[in-house]
Amino acid sequence: MGTTIAKAAPAVLMASGVLLLVTAIPSAATDFSGRATYYAPGMGACGWVSTPDQNIVALDSSTFTTALCGRKLTVTYKKKSITVTVVDESPIAPRHGLDLSEGAFKRLASTDDDHIYVTWHWVGLEPAPVFTTPNPWTPQPQPTTPWHPGTRPMLAAQPAPQPNSDAARPSPQPR
Repeated sequence: MGTTIAKAAPAVLMASGVLLLVTAIPSAATDFSGRATYYAPGMGACGWVSTPDQNIVALDSSTFTTALCGRKLTVTYKKKSITVTVVDESPIAPRHGLDLSEGAFKRLASTDDDHIYVTWHWVGLEPAPVFTTPNPWTPQPQPTTPWHPGTRPMLAAQPAPQPNSDAARPSPQPR
């Protein structure tokens, strides 16, 4: 088994005037261990709708990043292994803990157990950085002209008619 490495802190790089957020993804050779539970999935943090019968997983908040959405990992419990796909984040899972779909959990253990202790590792990941653009901490440019839905932009300022001028008088109606 490999050793557990700490998640690297994100780094910010400047390339062609665009800030890039660099997040290190652990090597496929690294084995992790943690507590696994199960949950009823739906719309996940990756933006996909999942069902309880699918082999899916929610990662703990300290591990999860949207760059990992769709990545696969192998989970092992008592000589049984399954491959699951990252689709969600679990804010209540402990460090390296997994929240499996009910179907995935049942393939490893009985749901009579509310949690199990598993080992897991990434499938097919290289220890290369992932670039996410734009940097979420970069303030977005603000518009210089306020605009509100349902309004039309003014093309040119028109002077208001003067009360005693010809422009203020109604035009004659055709007979």
